[in-house]
Amino acid sequence: MFIGRRKELETLEKAYSSGSFQFVAIYGRRRVGKTTLINEFCKGRKCVSFLATKESFEILLREFSQVMHQTVCPEDPLPVFQDFTSLFAFYDQKLDDGLVIVIDEFPYLAESDPSIASVLQKFIDSRWKGRNLTLILCGSSMSFMEEQVLNGQSPLYGRVTVPMKLEPLKPNELLEYSWPFSSEDLVTLYAVTGGIPAYLDHVDPHLDLMENISAMFLDRNAYLFNEVDNLLKEEFKEPRIYSSILNAISNGRTSLNDIALFIGLETSRTSAYIAKLISFGLVSRTAPLGASGKERKSIYLIRDSFLTFHYRFVSPMRSFINADNPFPAMMRIKDGLSRYMGTVWEQICLDWMLSWQAMKDCPFLYEEVGRWWGGSARTMKQVEVDILAWDKENAIIGECKWWSDKIGMDVYKSVLFKAQEINRKRKYIYLFSKSGFSDDLLALASVSDDLRLFTLDDILGLSQ
Repeated sequence: MFIGRRKELETLEKAYSSGSFQFVAIYGRRRVGKTTLINEFCKGRKCVSFLATKESFEILLREFSQVMHQTVCPEDPLPVFQDFTSLFAFYDQKLDDGLVIVIDEFPYLAESDPSIASVLQKFIDSRWKGRNLTLILCGSSMSFMEEQVLNGQSPLYGRVTVPMKLEPLKPNELLEYSWPFSSEDLVTLYAVTGGIPAYLDHVDPHLDLMENISAMFLDRNAYLFNEVDNLLKEEFKEPRIYSSILNAISNGRTSLNDIALFIGLETSRTSAYIAKLISFGLVSRTAPLGASGKERKSIYLIRDSFLTFHYRFVSPMRSFINADNPFPAMMRIKDGLSRYMGTVWEQICLDWMLSWQAMKDCPFLYEEVGRWWGGSARTMKQVEVDILAWDKENAIIGECKWWSDKIGMDVYKSVLFKAQEINRKRKYIYLFSKSGFSDDLLALASVSDDLRLFTLDDILGLSQ
């Protein structure tokens, strides 16, 4: 089943319909759906699709030639090639208009033949630029794709016409699965899988939420039990250090000093490792909205809720799970899932504030969205604002609650108190609730221009 990716597919279709040479670079982390997107795009089109593996140069060259030959000229005898230059030269005049050439897991091919990027550059510049061809290079190694395909030092630099970094699915895209889950369980499944399509494909709609989590994580042979280790080994040369950093952040060590102390490295080395995690999109550096870049208030957060779930609930229980005893891990999840989801819910709402759905009905066109925290000069206590969106005159102060109870007037009043710390003339209060709102708060919102209430179904787009 093809889920989501409507914008990405539209981008590929538009590029293809141009009738000119297109060079597409699709990259993203493991299991994010790159190959599925390419296969959907290639349906009904003549396509040379080659999946590179960790084999020798000779094997990959032979396999590539077989795939190319079968698609381009299967009736002719199959030649033997010594390199990719001779291969592309032989087939060049046999390539039909509109042909799509896909090299999936391109980093593996480049590892076996470091000259392949230069070979492709030569053919793009001298033979393919003026033709109706589409070349797609795809890779799970984001560092390789960014540095060896898109970077200024690469022979292919400047030739990519469609760079596409594939991100996880959005929460509302999970609705396309048509599962018999509640909105709450659907968002929880999104959170524990990080929105990665291949992980979501292992959800069993005949099991309840906790049964699905157990089946995917809490068995030494479960699909996702070792997935984090595999992900880090594929991307990093020192996976243990990166794993320790992610473990630290997932468990509340969010400052550079605290992370360095937790993993036992000096801050300068820790900072370099964190920078790499940021470049891979696994970690973000966050400061209070409006703070200068040099302020010492910055903290580090995990961007991927799947990683947070692993380090908070699975990794500490690894010994029990390996001993075929998932019970302690299940108890840990049941005790801590609501708190974990509270953090994920904040990020979901924050991301929603960046969407057109949020902005089209907003009381003003805000220029920045983020979090805010700092000391209060009035109370001498720390104040935290889940969501802050503003321009120079107006501000939205948002509070997110993943509670079983409805949000009432007490939460609204506490947010009003926090709003006094924000220096803007006009202020609006946004409240985001998993379980809805009390009657008196609903009554107030119905007559107030400054208070807006959003439920889980609002964020998923189910209430439109």
